Amino acid sequence: MNAPASDAPVSERIRYRLVSAGCRHHANDNIAAYIEPGELDALQTEVQARMQDVLKSLVIDTDSDHNTQE
Repeated sequence: MNAPASDAPVSERIRYRLVSAGCRHHANDNIAAYIEPGELDALQTEVQARMQDVLKSLVIDTDSDHNTQE
């Protein structure tokens, strides 16, 4: 696996470190040791953007539905 570019999504950079270390990363695994300072906020932002796309693909009115707001 090649190292991701510095402008790659933070999830790809974290995944690269996990795979390179041979660290299992299933849903309930703790990967905190592989997340560098500042990456947690960047990861949350990345996930929020992708979840917005998922909700739109599910044809949910995210502009009007109060359940999709913070």
